Amino acid sequence: MHSTHDFIVNGVITSSPDVARAELAGEETDNRKAVKVFDLHAICEASDALGGLFRADGEFTEAIAEHCACGEVDVFVALLQALSDYDNAAALLSHHIETDQCEAKHPNAAEVQAAAA
Repeated sequence: MHSTHDFIVNGVITSSPDVARAELAGEETDNRKAVKVFDLHAICEASDALGGLFRADGEFTEAIAEHCACGEVDVFVALLQALSDYDNAAALLSHHIETDQCEAKHPNAAEVQAAAA
């Protein structure tokens, strides 16, 4: 398996940006690009572990709801929904809105609550 630091350029896999640039420079056409390889399995496992923090106890949910800005909370809500954890997504958003009195900044709050029902 490749690491998250690997590049694929013209079929060549390398972890060196210099090698990737050299491979690109050797090409006749300029429409080829180095593509960053991400380990999707590792990303999914890390996301699931982060979601587990919300399920472990209410302290993490409270801390995020009370100390993060609206946009940051929306990112966590989207992550929890992507993990099919609709109940914790709704609880996080509800607690955040109640704490910050910012319902106007979360127009999708009703949808989040409906998904949890």
